[in-house]
Amino acid sequence: MKPNRVRALVSVVTLASVLGTVACDKGPMEKAGEKVDKALDQDKIIGKGPMQKAGEKVDNAADKAGNKLDQAVDRAKK
Repeated sequence: MKPNRVRALVSVVTLASVLGTVACDKGPMEKAGEKVDKALDQDKIIGKGPMQKAGEKVDNAADKAGNKLDQAVDRAKK
């Protein structure tokens, strides 16, 4: 998973947690936000989770495919 996607996810979860805290006492959104926060903290301790590893593999494969496509286009132009 790209760092920007992770930051966006963390921002959304944080915002949802803050809004849930302001709106009521430990509502369902705040409880969900706490679970996500706990999961993210565990990921830092344990390391990369399977979804992050899979996302990185997909990103790498897409980069390789893009590079090969660029090379093919360059050869075709010659």
